Amino acid sequence: TNSYSEQQQTVIIPSISHVEHVKPPNRVTKPLTKSFICYSYE
Repeated sequence: TNSYSEQQQTVIIPSISHVEHVKPPNRVTKPLTKSFICYSYE
């Protein structure tokens, strides 16, 4: 069940990541980047 929950969250991560690339905030970049990397690795 953990995988399912994580997949749903990753769907939003790429969307936000795209906008973050333009002007990534220090506060949001840290958690987002971590999640984004996790998804790429998996």
